[in-house]
Amino acid sequence: MKKNILLTGASSGIGQNIAQTLADNGFQVLATVRKIEDKINLEKLNPNIKAFLADLINPNDIKNLKTEIEKEYKNIDGIINNAGMAFTGLMEYAQIDELKAQFEI
Repeated sequence: MKKNILLTGASSGIGQNIAQTLADNGFQVLATVRKIEDKINLEKLNPNIKAFLADLINPNDIKNLKTEIEKEYKNIDGIINNAGMAFTGLMEYAQIDELKAQFEI
């Protein structure tokens, strides 16, 4: 039986590479992405990858993600929290909402 791994932030870079590696090694990857085109592209990589649309700053998206996963999968065997966002520049010029978003992800 395949192990189910929930992976956040899988649309590109390290997250996409983690998804591909896990899927290639027989894991069922339940990956979160924010854009439909990222979902389509990620699922094309390997049939062991199922992508879900979710913005992890949005509590409703998190609730819907939980509901969707529970419909299809009996359990989650592991979680890799890779989601993040880039923030560049000097901290003293950052807006409070930008800093808050950085921590919430």
